[in-house]
Amino acid sequence: MSREISKKQLLYVLLTLVFIAGIAFGSYYLFIKPVNDKMDRKQSELQMATQQLTIIENNLQQMNEQTVLSTVELQKQVPVKRLLDQLLLDIEKSEIISDVNIIEMKMNGTESDEEIDLSEEEENQPQEENSETETETEDSKENSGTDPLIEEKLPNGIKKVSIVLNGQADTYFEMESFIKNLLDLKRILKVESLKYTGFDEIVSVMQEDQMVEFELAIAAYYYPELAELQKELPPLDTPRISNKRNPLSSFSEMEAEEDNQAP
Repeated sequence: MSREISKKQLLYVLLTLVFIAGIAFGSYYLFIKPVNDKMDRKQSELQMATQQLTIIENNLQQMNEQTVLSTVELQKQVPVKRLLDQLLLDIEKSEIISDVNIIEMKMNGTESDEEIDLSEEEENQPQEENSETETETEDSKENSGTDPLIEEKLPNGIKKVSIVLNGQADTYFEMESFIKNLLDLKRILKVESLKYTGFDEIVSVMQEDQMVEFELAIAAYYYPELAELQKELPPLDTPRISNKRNPLSSFSEMEAEEDNQAP
């Protein structure tokens, strides 16, 4: 009898264990596994969101860099300051390339032209509007033979600096090459006027060689109202140092030393 009871007890124990295991197994699939799956999905969504955020940040950074680059490139055409140093260097390069000789250079304006008082502009704006109607009536009465340089009307905020170049060239084509090199610069330039003298008629073999003398007036433009973009001005493109100790020498000292050391 005791054996039968022990067998029944063992059977109950086994059934109880199976029941508990079934409950545990069912609870895992009903409650725990869905939660784990949900956590895995949320974690993958978080990773995807992190990746998307990284991509957006990289795109924004690239856009900012492109914006800076684009403003730098635009300022090579129309800077927010006069940038006369770079303009004079470009004129000198064109002079050397074209083999012309610039004898005299004149320019208008000063650095104070780059400063703008916005409050004064707002106060003077209505007065300017009234004066525009008056000047229009006066201009209509004037004769058409006025100077075109004075009549030029610039867009709002744009200023210009005019430079007059007096020079000499061996032939007309060298002068033409000089003008073409100036107009090919990234800086927007306009030829306002050109005057030149040709050769006299050759009447003798002993006649001295003559030069083409010219007077060229050019205009460069700048936009000083965008003062916040001054930190994004293009860097000055200067020639490399010549390493000269003797300013009258046409060769650098380093080249001379290399020639002396050569066997």
